[in-house]
Amino acid sequence: MKYLKHLVLYRICAVLVSCFTFLSCTVNPASGRLQLSFVGTDTELRIGREVFQYMDRETIESGPFIKSGYAVDYVRKIVDRMYPYFHRKGVVSLEVVISPSAEPNAWALPGYVNVNIGLIPCLENEAQLAFVIGHEMGHVAARHTAERYSQTILANIAITGASIYAGRLGELIGNVGSLLVLSAYSRSQEREADKLGFYYATSAGYDANEVVKSLISVEACGKHYLSYLGVKDTNLGGFLNRLFSDHPLTEERVRNLKSMAISVRGKGAENFEHFAALKEWASKRMDLLLKIHKALYVASSRKDPTESLRILRDAEVRLKESDLEPEIRAKFYAVKAYLLFNRSDYIEAMNSAKLATSYKRDFVVAYKIGGIAGLRSKRGEYLLDSKNLFTECLNYSSNDQICLKGALISSCLLKDRDCSMYCRKYFSNYSSDFPSVSMYCIFR
Repeated sequence: MKYLKHLVLYRICAVLVSCFTFLSCTVNPASGRLQLSFVGTDTELRIGREVFQYMDRETIESGPFIKSGYAVDYVRKIVDRMYPYFHRKGVVSLEVVISPSAEPNAWALPGYVNVNIGLIPCLENEAQLAFVIGHEMGHVAARHTAERYSQTILANIAITGASIYAGRLGELIGNVGSLLVLSAYSRSQEREADKLGFYYATSAGYDANEVVKSLISVEACGKHYLSYLGVKDTNLGGFLNRLFSDHPLTEERVRNLKSMAISVRGKGAENFEHFAALKEWASKRMDLLLKIHKALYVASSRKDPTESLRILRDAEVRLKESDLEPEIRAKFYAVKAYLLFNRSDYIEAMNSAKLATSYKRDFVVAYKIGGIAGLRSKRGEYLLDSKNLFTECLNYSSNDQICLKGALISSCLLKDRDCSMYCRKYFSNYSSDFPSVSMYCIFR
């Protein structure tokens, strides 16, 4: 009897999931196919904003992003030129940013388009860059982020079954990790983005033949980048893994683009002259950015922060002599702080982190590295510095658990009046973890 009840419940749940899935499918105007979507545009944009802020403030690999200046304006003009053909124009606006990353890559989130500095020297002209950007715009137009998000929600619904009746759909949506949007797209989604990127670029007047060449250029550049880091083909890095494993094979993609290019007559814009200036801008920054990535790779693969710091030491001389964006300087000193921390040079790590925050005030990850380094030093004279770093961090991320915990510990060790306030706030937000800090609150 018990088995029969479970079987009946399972079949009911299967029917409900099937009906729910059918009702949640709509035809996407960009791709022209039926698409599963449990999230609306507002939710999609919220996801994009949250992930963007995380990457901008919490990572030293991608962020902090350059949001204004020559390169941003250049890329924005390309986006503006293709935007009239964008299938979600007027519904989804696109903010343009540049990542101070040497990885030859670009990506888009709902509401954002990013180009890594490392991508620009790989390409020969603006038409090639336009296709790469158009490809990323295609992911947004086809709502691939929302689609992947919805697929994960469906998997959760299938597991939890009839609990959806208890109003748990909102909970399921909230519990799906926001960083899902950063995972690799499927091959079919990449094909769709290629098709849309080709349409946007050629509709805007860019040369279809140059669009085809862009994939070959990026592939070659990706191999060179990984060779510089010392990554072997048997141990593929994240970029190459995305380029070759999760994307359709480059040969197939080139073949598909060539087929599309046959139907486009005449040659369009390439803008070699203007693009040469952008390449020069990017190339001046690449030596430093490559050394930053090399240092991080050596630290993670060889577990050797001393060798990583030597790589950065050679680059720091040039950094001080150059007129570079504050975001690049913030990235450099945050990475240096991280490597010093791993070598247990806590005071130097804290000072480097403070320097990073002086260039990028909302660079949350630098506050965390510096604040924790101050606590790890176990030297009373640095407790106030540590507290100040954690307090400043909370100004930009008010309920961040690490920063709140650090502010609590440092203020309680200093025996100042903020100790009680942080204890109450921590208990209110993280009651399950409160035992880990209760000794500071009770025996202050």
